[in-house]
Formats: sequence, C-alpha cells, structure tokens
Amino acid sequence: MSEELFEIAFCGEIAEGAELETVKLRVGQMFKADAERVQKLFSGQRVIIKRQADAGMVAKYRAAFERAGAVCEVMTQSEAEAARAAAEVAANATADIPVVKQPPPIGGSGGEDAAGNQADLPPALQSRLRVRADRIPPLEADLAPVGSPVQHRIVEPPPFDIDIEGLVLAPVGAPLITSPEPPTPPWPDTSGLELLDNE
Repeated sequence: MSEELFEIAFCGEIAEGAELETVKLRVGQMFKADAERVQKLFSGQRVIIKRQADAGMVAKYRAAFERAGAVCEVMTQSEAEAARAAAEVAANATADIPVVKQPPPIGGSGGEDAAGNQADLPPALQSRLRVRADRIPPLEADLAPVGSPVQHRIVEPPPFDIDIEGLVLAPVGAPLITSPEPPTPPWPDTSGLELLDNE
C-alpha cells in the first residue's frame, strides 16, 4: 500500500498572540526570502509550499511554521485536487459574471509558491478584483468610550398641538369600556299558555 501524500500551503495565518512583523521576519528567514517574497507569502492568497509531501515532511514543516509563529495548511493530495476541481467548476459556473478589472498587483500575480515558481491556482482561489491585501489601506478608526452618544446632533421634535379640552379622567375603578350596554330583551308572551293537570 502506497504512503499517503499531502499538499502543504500557507495563507498568511499567524498563531494566536503572535506579532505579525515578528512572524514575517521568521518566515522570511525560514525560506531565505527577501522582503518582496515575504510580502507575497502574507498577501492573503493561498501559496503552495510543497506538493507530494509525506507525513514526515509534513511534521517538519508544521514544526517550522509553529516556531515562526505561523500556521500552515495541510491537505491530502486527493483533497487538494478535489478542492481545485470544485473551484474550477465554480469558476466556470460564474464565468459570465462581469469582473471589475484592476491593475496587476505589485511584484507579480501573487500566485507563486515559496520557491518562486508560478502556482497553478484556479481563478476561484484568487481575488476576484485582483487586489492584494498589502495594497488595501489600513482602516484608521477607533472606538468611542463607553457611554458616548452615538448620535452627534440630537434634534428635538416639535411639540404636538393636540386639543385635550374636551377630555376628562374617569374615576379610579371605572370600567374601561364606555359603549352602552345592550338593551334587555323583552320577556316572551306566555298569555296563550296553560298548565295541564296531571291527574
């Protein structure tokens, strides 16, 4: 029985509590990559690190990524091929949907593996707008202190002009239903009736 093989990939995920810049530095040292190559590894795209890897190689890569503070993705070779096939089917199903074209990302397509070779990533695994994460400007926002007003300018509504001159308050215990009670029905006419003697 042949040994099961795996595919190792990296999507830029870091371990909980790790500092991004420190992880980038360690991953760059691990792959002996320059700053541009490291930026591609952390662009948010799925970058294939190793194909046809055995269990021993998977363990080594996982340990190396853990030491660097990063998290790698491991799939069996059959799972990876099935995912690529499903992604291609989804891409073909949505091929008629117009896509807004953006200028190519700096430094290439972002679909290269750690060795610098072009990875055969299907279109469904790439950004639809071709925008890399490192080109998105940072969100400059902060949270207001607890209890701060959410609405900056409060506009008081105009007073209601309602005529209540003809209204009175009912006494305590008065019934809330003010409609008149229905009239009592008349007693039936029994003048033509008589009782028979049972004897």
